This record gives sequence, C-alpha cells and structure tokens, in this order.
Amino acid sequence: MGYNKNCFDGIGLHPVSQNAPFEVSGKDYVGGIVGYSEDSLIYGPAVKMYVKGVWNGSYIGGVVGYCEKALLAITMENTTVEAPNSQYVGGIAGKTMGDVIACFSRKGSVTGNNYVGGLVAESGVGDLGTGRIYACYTDSVSIAAIEEDNPIIGNIVGYNQNSIWTSYYTTDYGPACGLNAGSIDHKTVYLSTDFVEMTEELNAAIPHWDRISIGYVQRYSIDDKGLPAYMSPNVICETFY
Repeated sequence: MGYNKNCFDGIGLHPVSQNAPFEVSGKDYVGGIVGYSEDSLIYGPAVKMYVKGVWNGSYIGGVVGYCEKALLAITMENTTVEAPNSQYVGGIAGKTMGDVIACFSRKGSVTGNNYVGGLVAESGVGDLGTGRIYACYTDSVSIAAIEEDNPIIGNIVGYNQNSIWTSYYTTDYGPACGLNAGSIDHKTVYLSTDFVEMTEELNAAIPHWDRISIGYVQRYSIDDKGLPAYMSPNVICETFY
C-alpha cells in the first residue's frame, strides 16, 4: 500500500515460501506494508521480507517509510532492508512522529547511506510530545551505513529527537542512537546476554493509554520471550499519544 489514512490493526505479512520472501522496492517513502501512513500501525509480525530503496531516496523502512502516529507491538524477523544510496533507512520505519512502543527486530539486516537505525532511522516530535521510543529492542540485526564521512547509525534509532526509554540491543554496530537531540534513559543498554533478563523492566516501562471521552484504557505487556503477551481488544487507533 502506498498511502494509509486509517489505522492498521494486525499488519502481519507471511510469505508463502521461506525461499521467496515478500519484496517491495521504490525511491522515497518505501515500506514493506505501507509507504506513508497518517495513522497508527499496530500489532503484527512481518517475516522474511525484502525492502529495497533505489536511487538516492529517503524514508525506507521494513514496515513503513514514514508514519505520523504510533507503531505498537510490531515484530520483524529475518527481514532485509537494503538501500545503500538512500538516507533515513530503518528496520521498521524510516521516520516516525508518533510513539514507538514494544517493537522488535531480530535476525535481519538494515543498510543505508546515512541516518540508519536498527529499528527507526529518525524519530521526530509529533503532536502532544509523541515521538518517544519505549520498550523496544534489536537482536542479532546487522546494521550498516555506507556514508564514509561520519555516518549517523544507531542500533535502535539513527537520529533521536525525543526520548528512548528502557530499550536495548544485542547487536553492536555503534551506540543505541547515532545522533541524539533528545534523551536516553539509563535503562537503555547494550546486552551481551539473553534479553529475558530485561522482561520485568520492559513491562514496567510500557505506559497505559486513556481515551477520556469514552473512558477507554488499553493495557499491554511482554512475555518471557519478548513477544506481545496481552493487548486489549477493540483498539482505538487514533488515541495513541
């Protein structure tokens, strides 16, 4: 899909054959699921995908090129995002303006020219202060920036303009964040051991969301494998702040 105006709930794509991954390519605003999204993308796996950026493009992501609202509980596995001539290249998103919460990338690779992130290439500052990264991780992901002169590359996010809370990475291709114009809390760390150790702290860090007009509360947690354990039904997408 090129453009999404409404929320995606359950975005997973599973290829028919493990030897023939789902493939998408383009120059700007390229994503495995959607190129440009005005709303939230939530809860789903994207497995063995190949997203390719061609020419000198920008905003390339395994799931979405550019997302104005939240990314929640998205798991990437064995996914390749390859855009060696492009900027703002991320394992899940090229750029996000909303919060990124409990999103994971494992056993894949992300390659761009500059502003490259294992999860997100650039996190902006959206309405009401959104743009934060909570309880996310990258595990065994190969991350590379081709730019020879001081490339901006981060295991979690390339360019952070808001905050990163209680997130971690088992890959070691630089710091959690390549260029930081926001904040990173002390619980965001590199782990050389199994991520299960962080489960309790991750669960403690994940916030709740309220939609005051109808008194709706969503609760979410992570199981001992780092996967989504619970999310309330009837999700109301436009209220992730």
